Amino acid sequence: MSCRFSWPISPCFTLIFALAAAAWPAQGRTIKAHVVALDQPLIYNRLGSSQANGMIFALARDVVPLKGHGHTDMTCAQQECQAGFVSLRPAKRPRPLVLRVNAGDDLEITFKNLLLRTPANPSTISASTFTRRAGVHIVGVEWDSVTLDDGTFVGDNETSYATPDNKRIYKVHAPAEGAYLLTSTAGPLAQA
Repeated sequence: MSCRFSWPISPCFTLIFALAAAAWPAQGRTIKAHVVALDQPLIYNRLGSSQANGMIFALARDVVPLKGHGHTDMTCAQQECQAGFVSLRPAKRPRPLVLRVNAGDDLEITFKNLLLRTPANPSTISASTFTRRAGVHIVGVEWDSVTLDDGTFVGDNETSYATPDNKRIYKVHAPAEGAYLLTSTAGPLAQA
C-alpha cells in the first residue's frame, strides 16, 4: 500500500491538498516531486461559474511555457520557465494531483512559483488573493531537518515561501498511515 498526496484545485489561493498514508514497513526512501504553482482560470460548471484568478499546483512535467516564452514542445521539467508565462499542457485539465509514498518514506518537493508577479485581472482582485508568494505546508507530517521545511512564515522566523520565479525545496517525512492536509498558507484574501 502507499501514501497518497492528493492535490485538488481550490478557487482561492488556499490551495488544498491531502495525504493519505497506508501502514507499510518503514522504507527510508526519498520520493522526489517537482511541483509548480501557476495561474489558471477555473471553470466550475457548464453554467459559467468560474474563478478568473484561480491558482493551482501542478507537476512541472504537466506545465509548458506560452508561445514566445520558451520551447512549447518542452515542459517546465525540461527547461526553465518564466513566472506568469506558463499554462497546463494542451492535453491536461486542472485536476487533482496525487503523489504516492509509503508510510515511513520521505518526500522531497522541489517547488517553483510560476505565478504572475501581479494578478492578471486586477478588476476581480476581491475574488482572488493579493499575494503572489506561495509555499507548501503539510499539516501532520514531520519536517526533515529545518523549520524552512514547514512552508510557513511565522513570527521572526525566516520565510519559507517562494516569490515568483524562485524555488524552494521542502523535505518532509510521512510518519504513519493517515490523511494530511497540504496547503499554501501565503494567500490571504484581498479586502472587498
